[in-house]
Amino acid sequence: MKKLWNWKFRSIPMGIVSAVLILALVAGSAFAAYNFWSAEVSMTVVEALEVQVDGTDNTWIPWTGYAPVSDEYTFTIPDAHPGESASIHVKVVNDGYANLTAAMTSTLTACPAEGSGKVTVTSEWTSGKVVVAQSSTEAWVICSVANDAPPGAYTVQIGFNRY
Repeated sequence: MKKLWNWKFRSIPMGIVSAVLILALVAGSAFAAYNFWSAEVSMTVVEALEVQVDGTDNTWIPWTGYAPVSDEYTFTIPDAHPGESASIHVKVVNDGYANLTAAMTSTLTACPAEGSGKVTVTSEWTSGKVVVAQSSTEAWVICSVANDAPPGAYTVQIGFNRY
């Protein structure tokens, strides 16, 4: 047997040649398996967070009951005067079975040229707030008009982002 292992094939020791052949045989047998069943999974992911507002329509009417609203919803706050604030009560409902993290954003998108920055939006909703599975989180969104705000139409965009 010792004579066999000392034998050389084209100057390569027979032990190395044997080891390579054994590895190729074992690897080849692993790839020789075949697939006898397969399936395709089709899945639709829906948003688990739903925004509901307190009011019966898009006019600011507090405490009339929560109702779900669609994206691109418009609130109308009638006749705000300088130095005043108006509050919108918002509820974020998590219909899913996992805790989800969300943040509220706001930007002043349209206003008279001299009124830029005269309307602000604040909320106790903190960035990175966790909405617990199968529950809801409420927030007051407060639109405040500065004392020196000139008359005119102002538009503030608010949104909730999930991450």
